[in-house]
Amino acid sequence: MSTESKQASQDQKSTSEQQAAADAAREQTAIARSYRFQVIRFITIIVVFLLLLWGGSYFIAYTSDAYVDANVVEVAPEVTGKVDHVYVQDNQQVKRGDLLFTLDDSEYRLQVESAKGALESARAQVAVDKAAIESARSHHTSDQAELTLANHNLTRAQNLWQRGAYATQQLDQQRAVQQQAAAAASSSRADLDEAEGTLKLHQAQLTSAQASLGRAQWRLSRTRLYAAQDGVITHMTLEEGDTAESHDSVMAEVSQGNWRVMANYKEYFVRHFSPGQTVWVWVDADPWHFYKAHVQGISYAISRERHREKLVPYVDPSVDWIRLSRRIPVRLTFDQLPPHAVAGSDARVVAFY
Repeated sequence: MSTESKQASQDQKSTSEQQAAADAAREQTAIARSYRFQVIRFITIIVVFLLLLWGGSYFIAYTSDAYVDANVVEVAPEVTGKVDHVYVQDNQQVKRGDLLFTLDDSEYRLQVESAKGALESARAQVAVDKAAIESARSHHTSDQAELTLANHNLTRAQNLWQRGAYATQQLDQQRAVQQQAAAAASSSRADLDEAEGTLKLHQAQLTSAQASLGRAQWRLSRTRLYAAQDGVITHMTLEEGDTAESHDSVMAEVSQGNWRVMANYKEYFVRHFSPGQTVWVWVDADPWHFYKAHVQGISYAISRERHREKLVPYVDPSVDWIRLSRRIPVRLTFDQLPPHAVAGSDARVVAFY
């Protein structure tokens, strides 16, 4: 190969290398630009998201700190007894007034019969007392008439004695008769007072006997337990043959009415809520549906100390060591109860304003 051909080949090779270097430099520049663009776009997206998140609080109120709630009635007998029969089972729907279970009422029936006997005895005693009062009153009336006559005779005898027309011995006899009549009237008055006092005592005993019968009948009636409202039986621990202690819960009844959602919102959201406002609820027990609800009311007080909530709720404002805003309970009512709602299940709430 000639010298000129070699030189041309070298020049062409050098040109190719320069072109490749230029292409590589352009590619590196394009990659750098693409990387910067991706970083800027990512940062822009984050900033826009944060702006939307910050600005969205002025248009949307969202919380996942919510749960479905319902009235739960504790069913407990008011008297102690052996369970005679159970008419319901766990998770059964019941209507108000349905019979739930009965207790053995043998002892309480005997108490009623005993109370009836005591009442009849008290009534009979009151009748005897009234008859005794009538007799004592009759005797006192007679003695009082005798005393009146004796007083009249004594006064007349004294007048005659002063004129000398009556002997002193006769006057003394008349005084003795008057004193005897006065003593008899006083004694019959005391007997009448005693009879009236005895009647009052036995009338009090009659009232007590009536109350005892009422209590015995009430205890007998409490051997039959009925559903307090429409609902579903849950947490039933009762079996036939068990001994049910008074005031010890043996089952619970979840009310079919008054279902609600308790949503704990951060305190700076509360100013946007008002009673009747529409909200949307996602129930975890029935997902992929939003249910319409309305604000029933906003709590006017919360407890700031754990374990001291008596009349107002305590809502924990912290998660581990992270300090969060105070949360205020907002009570919501469903327009239509979710078909698979479970009291105590989690919920999420969105409100637009």
